[in-house]
Amino acid sequence: MKQVFLIHAHKDLAQLNGLIARLCDPDFVIYVHLDSKWTVDPGLLHPAAHCILPRVDVRWGGFSQVRAMLGSLRQVIAGERDFDKLVFLSAQDYPVLRNEALKRALAALAGRELIDTVALGPGGWPAAYRYRNFYREGSALPERLACALANRLMRLTGWARRLPVGLVPYGGSAWWTLSRPCLVHLLSQVDQRPDLPRFFSTVLCPDEMFFPDAGDGLALRRTGLAAEFPLCAVARGRGAQSDRAGRGRLRAHSRFRRPLLPQARQRTQRGPARPPGTWRPRRRHGRVGRRRARGRAGPSTGQCSCAAP
Repeated sequence: MKQVFLIHAHKDLAQLNGLIARLCDPDFVIYVHLDSKWTVDPGLLHPAAHCILPRVDVRWGGFSQVRAMLGSLRQVIAGERDFDKLVFLSAQDYPVLRNEALKRALAALAGRELIDTVALGPGGWPAAYRYRNFYREGSALPERLACALANRLMRLTGWARRLPVGLVPYGGSAWWTLSRPCLVHLLSQVDQRPDLPRFFSTVLCPDEMFFPDAGDGLALRRTGLAAEFPLCAVARGRGAQSDRAGRGRLRAHSRFRRPLLPQARQRTQRGPARPPGTWRPRRRHGRVGRRRARGRAGPSTGQCSCAAP
């Protein structure tokens, strides 16, 4: 069965073309959306990929992310009449399985919608503030002032926004794998309910809420929502601990990984952290600064003089 891979990219043409080359397969169709801010020649894109048009200026945390996703989905649905699932990827992802193994993994999950969701609010993901306040992406000064005033009034009065009628507050990963019938139904819901894009246009990071929220009213619950099928195990570059966690999750579950940033690799190679209670003086310029640092440090162990034994 044919599978579609939709890639959103904003940098690193060589890595993007490497990802496309790795996914080249008679049973895979590849679409790529290039951020309009990226000054790259689309003609340099790997010939196996279809370019999404028009290109959208995508801003992190804004509705432009959802707008680019919806535009990409409409082009894919119009161009591909028969496929099983659409796998949504970033250009910073890379498969850890060969194509044949990836096809078997997806075929084993036929008939299931693969999206990671969690309830928002008490007992769930504490991110309800994202939709209860107003956020404007790239707005002019009057609009930003109006949003700030409205948010201040809401805090003073205790009032908060609610989701549109029929939606349950869910959030989750912005990277998912959904079937063609599910995507067709979702796009039809967006067309029939203009209140959905209008509401989410003033939500912070709506890409992590739009599909889990709107999808909750689709066939996701009826077709047996997969507990979790993470396609990306992301090490965010916060040191060795996050690196080990990312690699462990990668081995256990994921089909794609996101390479560590160079600065994250450097941090993971600095050796083990200092034991608790130790203190390393900060480097200062000049003789006075060095003398002060020596006076604060312990006699020979490097421990702070005020630390408990």
